Amino acid sequence: MTRENLEKLIDREYKNDVNFINCMIKLKKLAKYKAKFGYTSLGLFISTIVLSILSFLSGFLFGETAFKMVIFITFAMGVSTIVMFLLFINICSSKRGIFKYYEKVAKYYLSEDKLSRIYVELFEDSYLATTVTDIEFKVNNHIIEYYKNLENFYETRFNKKMNSVNNLVFKFKGKRALFFTNNPYLTIISNGKSSTTYYTTIGEFYLKNEKFDSAYNNIKIIPGTKHDINYQTESITFNDKYDINIKDNDIRAPMFLTPKLIDRLTKIKISKYFKEFGIKKNFYVFHESTSSYIMDSPLGVIDFSSIKSYQDFKDKAVIKITRDFYLLSRSIQYVDCVY
Repeated sequence: MTRENLEKLIDREYKNDVNFINCMIKLKKLAKYKAKFGYTSLGLFISTIVLSILSFLSGFLFGETAFKMVIFITFAMGVSTIVMFLLFINICSSKRGIFKYYEKVAKYYLSEDKLSRIYVELFEDSYLATTVTDIEFKVNNHIIEYYKNLENFYETRFNKKMNSVNNLVFKFKGKRALFFTNNPYLTIISNGKSSTTYYTTIGEFYLKNEKFDSAYNNIKIIPGTKHDINYQTESITFNDKYDINIKDNDIRAPMFLTPKLIDRLTKIKISKYFKEFGIKKNFYVFHESTSSYIMDSPLGVIDFSSIKSYQDFKDKAVIKITRDFYLLSRSIQYVDCVY
């Protein structure tokens, strides 16, 4: 789907939503207030520093009276800066504060099956039009949350992870499918002087397996490495592109990697986000992104704190929906090779 057509879909769903448009108008006003508040606070802070320096100089150059006067003014400016800062924190954290308002806007954005209808049209306009049916966007959360580290992420049960983020459920070639993007987990790397926080997000796609029995559980295919010691197919191209976690003498390898599947997988252009494709009772495909900023938030989730207008929202929505659909369609490519 072209950007222009996606923008029209977004306009159709959101421009006639009075509550959402009113929120956009208020966000524009909030952006102006935040800017004024920021400039005022910065001015007070700088003035306090300058007056602090002058207070010491005045004591030497103009005597005790001037020194006391400058000290008084400096103290007053310092107190004003602290009061402004505490006031800002209170406004943001109160039940009716700025952050709570962003959550309210996000709820309107995800309400009334708007994204379900958008995804229906995205599928209908794609090569998946004849194979995907019964599309439903399930809203479980409207904000980003975080796992404190890798261990915390993998210790969390599957259902808890799945139910903490939004899901897209549908049928692919008549079989039940599920797609969601997890909340990111944090990795903090320090060199002793400074530290950098990295955000890793894993997207998960599942399709009901009606082809292989439980003996094939835990088979997985990952991007190829130079020194793979596991099963090698007769296709040099496949062996270069992928590795499979099965030994050469395992009879499951040729039963799973049929010539037809090898040929189809070889034709896929591997995304740099592709992590693995395999079977855990059902077929699954994982994609992974890591960056010093949040590259992939949960499905459909947008950060409204930096949005100043409806156009800002529409631009972000286009980017987010396009990215989510890209990862989804890339995942479907792998299971499409099986059926």
